[in-house]
Amino acid sequence: MPDRSNQAQPKLHIYGGSAALCLEGTFRGKGELTVNIDVAPKPDGRNVDWSRKITLQLSHNELILVTGIMLGYAQTHQCGRPDKGINFTRQPGKVYVSASAGAGQMFGLPLNFGDTAKAADFLIARIVSGSFTGSVDACIASVRGACALLRY
Repeated sequence: MPDRSNQAQPKLHIYGGSAALCLEGTFRGKGELTVNIDVAPKPDGRNVDWSRKITLQLSHNELILVTGIMLGYAQTHQCGRPDKGINFTRQPGKVYVSASAGAGQMFGLPLNFGDTAKAADFLIARIVSGSFTGSVDACIASVRGACALLRY
């Protein structure tokens, strides 16, 4: 697999009233495609303070589950690390994203249906780019099937 880690990677920004979300294509280990997720506050309701962002790099399993949440195949998932975490929860009319990292570091924003569609598209593109088949349909079916395992 060629090393593409120095190339510019795609980003998607979504802005809420009190926080913002950034999805950025990145790589894990030996070129495995994944996504970094940043959640940052908007202390004045207008400007994002990216210097206070909470960042997580998704494992492959987390990438599948977060995509499944955006597509409606899974309800909730917490991507946790020892000192921080980002939680994704489907709620009526939205997906709520919350991030925390210690005292005073808690940010959240709702993703409306348009935001979830953009996020799903971004995440699917990353999965397809790293897949064996290169097929969007096969990757969506894989995400759906993987998320169905959560019900057992």
